[in-house]
Amino acid sequence: MVGKNCFAIASDRRLGVQLQTIATDFQRISKIHDRVFLGLSGLATDAQTLFGPYFCQPVIAGLGDEDKPFICTMDSIGA
Repeated sequence: MVGKNCFAIASDRRLGVQLQTIATDFQRISKIHDRVFLGLSGLATDAQTLFGPYFCQPVIAGLGDEDKPFICTMDSIGA
Protein backbone atom coordinates (compact mmCIF):
# COMPACT_ATOMS: atom_id res chain seq x y z
CA MET A 1 0.00 0.00 0.00
CA VAL A 2 1.36 3.42 -0.93
CA GLY A 3 0.43 6.77 0.60
CA LYS A 4 1.81 10.29 0.55
CA ASN A 5 5.55 9.98 1.30
CA CYS A 6 5.03 6.53 2.85
CA PHE A 7 4.42 2.86 2.09
CA ALA A 8 3.31 -0.24 3.98
CA ILE A 9 3.85 -3.98 3.56
CA ALA A 10 1.72 -6.32 5.69
CA SER A 11 2.72 -9.90 6.41
CA ASP A 12 2.02 -12.74 8.78
CA ARG A 13 4.82 -14.37 10.78
CA ARG A 14 3.41 -17.90 10.94
CA LEU A 15 5.36 -20.85 9.57
CA GLY A 16 3.34 -24.03 9.28
CA VAL A 17 1.23 -26.41 7.25
CA GLN A 18 -2.56 -26.37 7.60
CA LEU A 19 -3.28 -26.77 11.35
CA GLN A 20 0.34 -27.50 12.33
CA THR A 21 2.31 -24.42 13.41
CA ILE A 22 6.10 -24.73 13.42
CA ALA A 23 7.03 -21.16 14.41
CA THR A 24 5.39 -17.78 14.93
CA ASP A 25 8.42 -15.58 14.28
CA PHE A 26 9.25 -16.33 10.63
CA GLN A 27 10.55 -13.29 8.72
CA ARG A 28 8.86 -12.71 5.36
CA ILE A 29 9.98 -9.09 4.98
CA SER A 30 13.67 -8.24 4.64
CA LYS A 31 15.34 -4.86 4.91
CA ILE A 32 17.55 -4.38 1.85
CA HIS A 33 18.52 -0.76 2.54
CA ASP A 34 17.35 2.01 4.86
CA ARG A 35 14.63 2.89 2.35
CA VAL A 36 14.04 -0.41 0.46
CA PHE A 37 12.25 -3.55 1.72
CA LEU A 38 11.57 -6.94 0.13
CA GLY A 39 8.54 -9.04 1.00
CA LEU A 40 8.27 -12.66 -0.14
CA SER A 41 4.83 -14.18 -0.54
CA GLY A 42 4.17 -17.85 -1.11
CA LEU A 43 5.51 -20.95 0.58
CA ALA A 44 8.31 -20.34 3.07
CA THR A 45 10.27 -23.39 1.89
CA ASP A 46 10.21 -22.10 -1.69
CA ALA A 47 11.44 -18.68 -0.56
CA GLN A 48 14.41 -20.28 1.23
CA THR A 49 15.36 -22.69 -1.58
CA LEU A 50 17.93 -21.47 -4.08
CA PHE A 51 16.69 -23.47 -7.08
CA GLY A 52 12.97 -23.46 -6.30
CA PRO A 53 11.76 -19.84 -6.07
CA TYR A 54 9.16 -20.31 -8.82
CA PHE A 55 6.20 -20.19 -6.45
CA CYS A 56 7.23 -16.96 -4.68
CA GLN A 57 6.21 -13.49 -5.70
CA PRO A 58 8.57 -10.78 -4.44
CA VAL A 59 7.11 -7.41 -3.45
CA ILE A 60 9.65 -4.58 -3.48
CA ALA A 61 8.74 -1.30 -1.79
CA GLY A 62 10.65 1.78 -0.77
CA LEU A 63 11.12 5.50 -0.87
CA GLY A 64 12.92 7.11 -3.79
CA ASP A 65 14.29 10.59 -4.26
CA GLU A 66 12.37 13.31 -2.45
CA ASP A 67 10.57 10.59 -0.41
CA LYS A 68 8.49 9.46 -3.40
CA PRO A 69 7.12 5.96 -2.59
CA PHE A 70 7.28 3.06 -5.04
CA ILE A 71 6.06 -0.51 -4.94
CA CYS A 72 6.36 -3.26 -7.54
CA THR A 73 5.90 -7.00 -7.81
CA MET A 74 6.88 -9.67 -10.32
CA ASP A 75 6.90 -13.40 -10.75
CA SER A 76 10.18 -15.31 -10.81
CA ILE A 77 9.72 -16.92 -14.23
CA GLY A 78 9.00 -13.66 -16.05
CA ALA A 79 5.42 -14.23 -17.17
